[in-house]
This record gives sequence, C-alpha cells and structure tokens, in this order.
Amino acid sequence: MNFRTAISIFTVASLAALSHATVTFSNFTCNAEATAAGFTTPVANGNSVLYQPSNAVLVGAASPITYEFAYDATTDAGAISGVSGLTQAFTGGTATASYTIEVFDLVGGGLLGSQTVDAAANPSQLATISFGGTVAVHVVSSLELTAPATFDFAAVAQTNESVQTVPEPATLACLGLGAFGLLRRRRAPSISHS
Repeated sequence: MNFRTAISIFTVASLAALSHATVTFSNFTCNAEATAAGFTTPVANGNSVLYQPSNAVLVGAASPITYEFAYDATTDAGAISGVSGLTQAFTGGTATASYTIEVFDLVGGGLLGSQTVDAAANPSQLATISFGGTVAVHVVSSLELTAPATFDFAAVAQTNESVQTVPEPATLACLGLGAFGLLRRRRAPSISHS
C-alpha cells in the first residue's frame, strides 16, 4: 500500500466517523402544566427532539402559564457544540409568548448558555446557543404564555430542538491528513513512460 492509498483510506474512515456521531437523549421530564396541556412525550429523531402539544392554548386568563421541559443529551463521538430550538407560537390581542432555552454542562457543571426569544413576534422563532464543546448537556426549555384580557389568546403548535456536534480532535487530524494527501496527489507531476 502506497502513501496515497493510505491517505485516501484515512480520509474515508474519518468522514465515516464524522457522519456517525450520534446524540442520545434521556431523562425527559416536563412540568404539570405541560402534561395537562397534552404535550406528547418528546420524539427523538436523529439529533433532534420534537414536542407537540394537543391543547397548549391560553385564552383570557389572569395568570400566565409556563410549559417546561428538560432532557439530557450525550454524544458517542466528538462533542456537543450547541443547541438550537424552533418554536411555533401564535398570539392575539395583548397576549405574549416567550421561548427560553438553557444549556448546562453535565461534565464540568455550570451554565453553558441561555437565550430567550419573543415567540409571538413571528409564528416561527429560533433560539440558538453555541459553546466550546462537551460530551453531555442538560437542556431546560420553557414556553411562557400570557393572555391577560378576555379575548386574548396564545397557543403553541410545536417545538423542535436540535443538538449540534463537532468531531473529536483525532477525526479532525485524520481529515487534515487526508486533505493534505489529496492536495499533494493533485500537485504531483505525472511521469510519462516513452
């Protein structure tokens, strides 16, 4: 096996490892208000989690309501580098809806980041938190609805959160070595046999 073949094999193996970094979700919880509103048990699909309520509607209520969810996410390769969430909420009158994500490091402890967005400003709002990378996080999400006047309403259609991963350093090194080999291969002069 020559050098070029070895570099090509390293590149293919690195790309395979990069594409197979999966996220495992566990310890799903939600508060009593979310359960009463009919939020389904979150559905994990690849590196994302989907919450769909059957009746998350607030109409003309004196008190706001908060739906809170939490889960843990771990990765088998590389590191988790961010969490983003997309929520679809609708309001009318003077009602409001806000969406908050907080991400905690399960390994080193502490808050990695948080973001709150006005979910009523647009039917689909995105919250994104990026950080240096860790192998396990605890995510707490909340949706707060207010509908203070008689004819106000606020509702949530769904919330989808995804976890972003980055490859481990060894995979990055193999990718770099493979790229170097491919560049070198392109620049190598061809030898003609006469």
